Amino acid sequence: MRALLAVLIWAVVVPLTTQAQSIDGDLILKPRWLRPDFSPQAFYPPRAQVLHQTGAAKVRCEVSQTDTLANCQVLSEAPTGFGFGEALLKVSSRLHMEHLDGDGRPVEGRPVEVKMDFTLR
Repeated sequence: MRALLAVLIWAVVVPLTTQAQSIDGDLILKPRWLRPDFSPQAFYPPRAQVLHQTGAAKVRCEVSQTDTLANCQVLSEAPTGFGFGEALLKVSSRLHMEHLDGDGRPVEGRPVEVKMDFTLR
């Protein structure tokens, strides 16, 4: 059985989902992602794959000087106990953004929230 992170493959063409509200008002609402240079199947949580479990997770990160994601923290995962949050942390560490967001604002130092649905095929 081939594990597949549907949203990440979808993100090659369409930006990952972000949340529209931020306490600090500087949350990146229109991120522009560069094409991933890795296979998303490698990050599907092993226990979830064996048990044919789908799930979702959301993380909040800061965009670094090199337009990568840093200081990521899991905000939510469902169902818990399968490692979807940890898997998204690993994926997030490999993501790269364009230097400017969809509104033409620099992304460096700003927060972004990434949500990913995990599905099996």
